Amino acid sequence: EADCVPHPDWLACLDSESENPMVGCFAGEILFHEPTTAIGRFALATEPLRQRDAMSGWQVRPYALLANAMYRREVFDQSGLFDPTLVWGADAIFAWQMLDRTAFQIKFVPEAIVYRDHPNNVAELWAEGRQQGGSALTWALVHPDCQFPSLAKVESEFVTAITTLASR
Repeated sequence: EADCVPHPDWLACLDSESENPMVGCFAGEILFHEPTTAIGRFALATEPLRQRDAMSGWQVRPYALLANAMYRREVFDQSGLFDPTLVWGADAIFAWQMLDRTAFQIKFVPEAIVYRDHPNNVAELWAEGRQQGGSALTWALVHPDCQFPSLAKVESEFVTAITTLASR
């Protein structure tokens, strides 16, 4: 994505994993620059979504965040293209489409790193939260069987993040 800066070894790390023809998507890790504002520190404390989180399936089912993902051409040939009507959540929907329609798998390559910035002001933080909420709504509409974490779990993680940030 345009707001990501790849580590110098990023492409070599992804390429080193490309030998397995059953892997259709290579997903590298997403790390964040050190925050420079209070909002940035808050965003870091609330654990921004990283590739390892998306790949774990803790939210719904495993998928690759497009901020650091590479797909084989054959995936598009066999699975189709991204849905251009989706405003949010297209990365997950496309990954699930690949997994459902083809024999391809997703490979997490944690050494293939890109760096992003945190939201630095309230407007950016709000926009990021809106995007994450919009993605979840899209997933629920496209895949009604999606199971999301409980509100209690989300609240607990949020309170822990705020407490941790306040103690610094």
